[in-house]
Amino acid sequence: METNDGAREPRVFSIGGLAGVLGGSRRVLEGALAPFPGTEEPSGGPFSEPLPEGGVLPGPHGTVLRLPTAAEAAPAGRPIGPDVAVGWACGVLPAPFKDDRYLVEFTGRSEVRVLAYLDRFGRAFAADEPSEVPPARVPDLAFVRDDEVAPEADEAGWVVVADAGGEERRVASYRVSAGRYDLFGSWYDFGAAASGLAYPDALARAYLACVYRPSLTGIPVPSSGLGCIFELLGTANPVRGLRAVRLLVERARRDPALRPPALASLLVAWLEEAGFTDRASRGWLYGADEEGPLRLIRTRRYANTFYLGEVDEDAGIPERTIWAVESALNRFLLLSDALGARAALADEAACAQWDEALRVGVASQVGDAARSSGEGAGSAAGEWDARVSVAEALERLRLPYRFRVAFDVDVAAPGVAAFLVTAPDASLMPRHRYDEAAARWVELAPVERDQMARAYAAQLGIALASAAFAASGSIDEVMVTTRPLAAEEDGSPDDGGAEARYSWDEVAALVLAADDEALAPDAAADLSGGPLFYQVVFDRARFARRGVAADDPVAFLGSFGAVLDPSQGDAAAVGDLGPQPRDPFCLLEGRPARVVREDAPECADAPLADAWRQALGARSARDVRVVYDGGLRRAADELAEAVVGAATVQEAIHEVLAVQGVTGDPLVYQGCTRLMTALTQGSVALGEREAVRACLIGENPLAEAVARARAAVPADPQRAADILGEAIAAAESSGRFTDTGEAVHRFFDSYAGRLAYNLRGLDEGREVELVPPALLLCYLDAINLLDESFSQSEAAMAYGQRCIELAPTFSLAYRRCARASMLVGDLEAAADLLVRCLAFSTASDEIAMAYYQLAYVEWKAGRAREGLACYCKSIMASPVYAPQASVELHELMREEGLDLLPREQVDDVLDAAGIPVAPVDDRLVELWDALRAAVDANLFAVGRSLLATYLQHRPDDALASVLRSLSSRPRA
Repeated sequence: METNDGAREPRVFSIGGLAGVLGGSRRVLEGALAPFPGTEEPSGGPFSEPLPEGGVLPGPHGTVLRLPTAAEAAPAGRPIGPDVAVGWACGVLPAPFKDDRYLVEFTGRSEVRVLAYLDRFGRAFAADEPSEVPPARVPDLAFVRDDEVAPEADEAGWVVVADAGGEERRVASYRVSAGRYDLFGSWYDFGAAASGLAYPDALARAYLACVYRPSLTGIPVPSSGLGCIFELLGTANPVRGLRAVRLLVERARRDPALRPPALASLLVAWLEEAGFTDRASRGWLYGADEEGPLRLIRTRRYANTFYLGEVDEDAGIPERTIWAVESALNRFLLLSDALGARAALADEAACAQWDEALRVGVASQVGDAARSSGEGAGSAAGEWDARVSVAEALERLRLPYRFRVAFDVDVAAPGVAAFLVTAPDASLMPRHRYDEAAARWVELAPVERDQMARAYAAQLGIALASAAFAASGSIDEVMVTTRPLAAEEDGSPDDGGAEARYSWDEVAALVLAADDEALAPDAAADLSGGPLFYQVVFDRARFARRGVAADDPVAFLGSFGAVLDPSQGDAAAVGDLGPQPRDPFCLLEGRPARVVREDAPECADAPLADAWRQALGARSARDVRVVYDGGLRRAADELAEAVVGAATVQEAIHEVLAVQGVTGDPLVYQGCTRLMTALTQGSVALGEREAVRACLIGENPLAEAVARARAAVPADPQRAADILGEAIAAAESSGRFTDTGEAVHRFFDSYAGRLAYNLRGLDEGREVELVPPALLLCYLDAINLLDESFSQSEAAMAYGQRCIELAPTFSLAYRRCARASMLVGDLEAAADLLVRCLAFSTASDEIAMAYYQLAYVEWKAGRAREGLACYCKSIMASPVYAPQASVELHELMREEGLDLLPREQVDDVLDAAGIPVAPVDDRLVELWDALRAAVDANLFAVGRSLLATYLQHRPDDALASVLRSLSSRPRA
């Protein structure tokens, strides 16, 4: 029979006299269908609309997550209500086995409608008619036994439901004791019927609650516990994932039979307080890519907490909001971990107690964290080990509220450490507290939230000091300066300083520009007038007796004479308001190591211990220099200041002579002679600072030739090549760059390149003199102009070989020379050059570009599979050439009939072909040893550069913090 709309009318079956004659039985399950939710929307309930993507979310690792949606629509016919009689019937309808049961609606004294088939194996199948054949499909609900049965139960396991696609979810747990079933651990409230159930009653009630009822209400029973929340938080688009969490909880709240865990409801409330509203989150998604404007990461290696970062600045999400949303997630995560198996069962009072304990217990975490950090932590720790110990201790902190910190250390006795902290202000603290007496949440006053923020900031300071004192026994003092996030509302903080490796856009453009600012000391941070929580200096002896810190951290700071923000109402009771805050890193000023850190190796020399010499392949700091005229430019800055301040020419010349008399840099010596001549002749006036500086640095004919040649290229490329050729000839004929028995002349684009050269002993013990980058520019530009002309290909190749001779670890030189070889058809020579390049390269972009070039060479040389592997490796190494490499990769596959290599096979193909898998493991080991030696030797420019390169291949949050600590002016 069909209804008017074509749907099938559910059949009604008579069970008349069968129950008595055949010994059948039936049972009505009272209250098995809980009241249905109303049709009206909850007042003010956010996120009640369906997701625009239909509940489908991209999950981690390419998986797809589906927000639980309503089950299939109820069978056609009259609507069923929660007040109808439902239960099971046994032995009165045809069934595969005698004792099998049907879940039915009792429509009359002897009539039923079949809802599901219940078998003897803990399985339930949706059905609308009886059958003597067992269903050959996945059950809609099943009791799945856990083999690790709890001691107090005969059997235990999970109640599992399957959706239309066969995907399974755990929606409840069950246990069996003395033949009786208990249902628990579900968002569905089984009420009084949750325990002491016979098997058929338990299976029937579970099916009605978790399968049949949701098909009528459109509101599914979420996965049991908090697993469904964490699953949604693992989606690739965290904004959509969080919206799905809100929708999931709001749906459950609308259903009178569902009871979301208190912790899930609190997460939704905290997100609302954080500014994650319907309107705001919709705006963030507008115009964003598929993965959205934010990234949510679990820092599994250390704290294993959430980190929320912005990847689309155009989304305009305030930093304060990002901090607040992250805090909501971490409070949820930390409470879930602290409560363990009880997390989904805990009430609001228990959650509130644990939330408070997590906020006030920050400092107590660091004792264990610091002691477990850093292999060399302790009394003998050097600069590297101490910094790693501090960074790892901070990364292991499991905090409910984010903070940002920059730190610096000097372990030379008496050692010091300094921290500049940005901590959450009052607006990021909880807005409500739980009143246990009234059993409700009450709003906190602004002053209470401010006190919370200051206490939390004080806890952070104590934790940081604990980490520093534990990192090295030589550290006697620790300064902590903490300011609220409100102090940075004008924008995001500095990233800790640019990496010291020179980026080569058109080879040596940045070196030619001579980043004078990077070579000059940074100005002190100005804290005057800005918001400040406190500034305090801890000494080791008194800090060891810090029992009061846990009870009153603010008073503990006051006992050390902390400088507190005058806006704090009771500041006078615990600290001295008289002193003004100092530079956050003033403890490190004027120490012997500071000069070496700022000037070496480019502007000053420094001795190296034997272990450092071996790791760096250097006799002293000058043997790792890469900047041709770093000392000259530093001298120019200092002498310009002195000359401008001189009263007479004679006084100015005296200043210049003093510098010339002590310098060991020939460029500085020649510049001083040039400047004194100009001052004597009057061609440079005393008050002309820039003229004095330019005179000391001198002219750069090679750079001028490059500029003239590039200007001539559009109109007359041959003229441009002639200009470069003349400049090269003049430079080479001067003999300035000719190797001798005592010295070699080399160019390095990075400290990693200099390290590779040093460790291979390529200079045979001779002194290494640096070559000006403009000479390399002349060669490389000349190669570009000549390599496409067959008549001048030999000249291009000669230039390329000379360029490699001058810069034996310069990736671009090899790649330009390989291109020239390829254009004249010498593919084997091109391949050889690129393989040599990959053997020493460590920078990701350089590796990607070398593989990209080699892929084409291998392909055209008849080695298509090797070419395919090189294209894949280029894309894997860096996105720099990924778009073009992808186009050529697909063209190769189409022309050669090859399939894409699995990622795990790429390196094997390269290795079998004799192509280096860059970066070569030995090079990474060399980098690791050298960067540690450089930091211990206070050669921070070198250590910073090598560490930045190392982190491209071995990412590590703690080492990233160490990298920031090596900048000339760390910033929070």
